[in-house]
Amino acid sequence: MPAGTGTSGRTPPHVERESGLLSTLGQDLKRLRKLDLSFNDMLLDKELISMLVSCNNLNELKVRGCKKLTNLAVVSLAKCCERLQSVDVMYCCGMDAQGVEFFVLNSPNLRLLHVEGNKVSDVARTWASHKSIEVVA
Repeated sequence: MPAGTGTSGRTPPHVERESGLLSTLGQDLKRLRKLDLSFNDMLLDKELISMLVSCNNLNELKVRGCKKLTNLAVVSLAKCCERLQSVDVMYCCGMDAQGVEFFVLNSPNLRLLHVEGNKVSDVARTWASHKSIEVVA
């Protein structure tokens, strides 16, 4: 079988994107503590936000390489996922130093943040050191 058919075991089959699927899943995952959506090229801010608004117990989130996520996602994370301790936003092209700074300053339980070094402002770096937040670049 050719690679990419999903039956060879080497690559997953193509999955169609369904509008609202993540928000629906989020409603049933209120006790979810860890979530890894890394390298999801189709993930948009509104989908992530609508899902996470119900995930109050989430303490670890990985969205590494989700290129369509922006500062809106990290602002919403800080507001609705106050228990987050570990977050990986490395290679999220739509996020910048301003969004990362807001997230660091407004995430009371954050202890570990994976993000590119050029997206960590002096203010965020200083705050992180005072709050014992490890920033991994």
